[in-house]
Amino acid sequence: MVKGLKEADIMYEPVRNFIERRGYKGFIDRNFETSRNVLKFKIRFPGSDKFYTPDVVGFKLIGDEVRTVAIECKMGRAESGLGQAIYYLPFFHEVIIVAPKGRQAIEEINRRFNLGIGYAEFDLPKKRVVENTVLEAQNRFFDINQFSDYVKPYALTSLSLRYIEEGLEKEVEVSKIQGSQQVFFNDGTAILKIKYEGVSKELHFEVRWKRGNNYVHVGLHLEMDENTNNEIFKRLSNWREIERIGAEKDGKNKWIWLEKRIENVNLERPHERLGEVSKTLAYFINTLGEDLKLAYTDATNKRFSDRI
Repeated sequence: MVKGLKEADIMYEPVRNFIERRGYKGFIDRNFETSRNVLKFKIRFPGSDKFYTPDVVGFKLIGDEVRTVAIECKMGRAESGLGQAIYYLPFFHEVIIVAPKGRQAIEEINRRFNLGIGYAEFDLPKKRVVENTVLEAQNRFFDINQFSDYVKPYALTSLSLRYIEEGLEKEVEVSKIQGSQQVFFNDGTAILKIKYEGVSKELHFEVRWKRGNNYVHVGLHLEMDENTNNEIFKRLSNWREIERIGAEKDGKNKWIWLEKRIENVNLERPHERLGEVSKTLAYFINTLGEDLKLAYTDATNKRFSDRI
């Protein structure tokens, strides 16, 4: 292994592709700035302040039922991932450890303790999962209550956000999508963030929904200095598709935000009116993104001329 190389650098994306070939929508625990399909899915037992985040998670619908998988990636032996894997067992239908070595050890531990943890070999030189090495997961500790109360609502929402992103790919230039991330908050808020090639590295478009609501907000957040914000406000305040426009301060950061509300959308019911959300998000990107570039150019030129 190259010194300083992290598991995420070579394993996460091939493993995500592996579970997608098995019918799941896969997500990775990685850097939003450089990766797509990012989801930091924290698992915590009720009443505990300790949590774990699987390296890769996957969700899929079978009829009206949702199935889940959690994967722990290890660049050494599979046994080193047992602690995390056991922690995931009550929450996920399948739990798999992916590592270059350790199948026999996992088989022996499963035999002794009846765990049902899966295993797949990872070929480090070829950076891929070896398909014919898969030891299928047969989780014997799955707790339907932990799943229904904790994981299922997030899984359904996550699938909806993924469908929105896939719909977006049909409407915009996919090569310009630099990163995508799903973020969940304790108050039930879920956000899909899209990094798109635009006027600033601090620009992201987003879809925001809160559990219990029957609507979503589609919009953008853009960090700018105060003078540039003023110029952009002047240019965009009459933009007809915007229902709310404002600014906020988060520590030292100043944000401009714009958004539109779409009614009759519940992200815990995948496929329901999600196409309209995708098209609205695409409209923001394709139309407002270009307008922001012009606004930013105007603001920069004005500031330069004011100095002369």
